[in-house]
Amino acid sequence: ELAESKGIRLVHLFEDEWIEKRDIVEKKIAVICGIREQRIYARKTKVVDADASSVREFYDQNHIQGHVPSSKTYSLSYDGKIVASMSFKRKNRSTSEWELTRFATSCNVVGGFSKLLARFKKENEWSSIISFADRRWSQGDVYIKNGFVEVHRTPPNYYYVKDQKRIRKQNYRRKYLPSKLHDFNPDLSEKENTEMNGLYRIYDCGLIKYQLNNSREK
Repeated sequence: ELAESKGIRLVHLFEDEWIEKRDIVEKKIAVICGIREQRIYARKTKVVDADASSVREFYDQNHIQGHVPSSKTYSLSYDGKIVASMSFKRKNRSTSEWELTRFATSCNVVGGFSKLLARFKKENEWSSIISFADRRWSQGDVYIKNGFVEVHRTPPNYYYVKDQKRIRKQNYRRKYLPSKLHDFNPDLSEKENTEMNGLYRIYDCGLIKYQLNNSREK
């Protein structure tokens, strides 16, 4: 936040991402710096329903968080290859609330986000769409440009580090600690117990929640 207030774009990455997903990290940094070489205009692409295995492979190769289960996925094809994908998950069936869970490109697809979002809105019943921007990487510009509004900022979340790997904090909830830790003291907190066993926390930068409401819905 301090860097942002000074007009500085600050990017955070974890060491395991650099080691295990360096290609994706380098592409993301290139995009932020505006030096990605290949550019494709969305008007020259075709919206397709790619098969599940192709979508999984595409996200694993082009999204820092990889594939995620979804209810709907739309992809853009150029010269027979997927160059962008966008996935959605229904949050509330009775009110037609959806979450935009993934968006990724393999190159600079100008207008790709807008084209895929427009196809989803055209083919589905929806009252609102929410999505989250990871503040380590994103300032949320693409959401603002497409009519979303910021509704909330979450505080930084944390992981535990074990054997140079990030582990989700859910794996070390206090109720699991007696069976997971070599030394467990019931009088100590989760943080105190994990630190006593050499497990330390590493924090991200939180998320920005965005929401797009359907003005045509009553």
